[in-house]
Amino acid sequence: PDILCIGKALSGGFMSFAATITSQKVASVFEQGPAGVLMHGPTFMGNPLACAVSLASIQLLQSYNWKEKIKSIERQLALELEPCRDSPLVKDVRVLGAIGVVEMKEQAGLLHLYEADGWISSKTDGMTTLLSKEAVYNSITATLDMSGNVQIHQKKQDMLVKSQKMTALIDTGDLKTDMPVSVTGPQIELISEGMVSEKRGEIILFTGQTQARLKQN
Repeated sequence: PDILCIGKALSGGFMSFAATITSQKVASVFEQGPAGVLMHGPTFMGNPLACAVSLASIQLLQSYNWKEKIKSIERQLALELEPCRDSPLVKDVRVLGAIGVVEMKEQAGLLHLYEADGWISSKTDGMTTLLSKEAVYNSITATLDMSGNVQIHQKKQDMLVKSQKMTALIDTGDLKTDMPVSVTGPQIELISEGMVSEKRGEIILFTGQTQARLKQN
């Protein structure tokens, strides 16, 4: 390459240090400028201690057959990562030198949960129990998208919510669905075309056509 930026491993990870390396052809252009050198400006540029540590790290690297060491690491990675191919969540496994990659079918941050013969169960705050046949958890947004006979029991209001699809915000306890939903509580039975629940069930908004029946005590 014409310009190569290196860092991190240059000092063996002991100190922050970086360097920018260019070919003589590229460097000669910068040498004609006012500074006379390529002022790439890393934070620890020219730090004497970092330079000494990096020099020791390079000398250590050259003291043994590092190329053979990388081949050994590559073989070990390939051996240890190969069983990951058997997982239905894994799309591909690749190894090149000391770098191993396990590529997932789902995008980063997503976990697909499925239980054909039972229920996926989750207790978000000790007061709300979530049940569904299938769910996708997004760790980035902290949301749980549930589908298939979704049942949610909120203990505080003693309320049971049923739908075929529901999204739960794990941090806040909010619930949302645009699918038909039924709600059963101590004093009410209700069906609606959609629902938004906030503040862990303290505020519930129903959307579309809604029918409710008050229970007699």
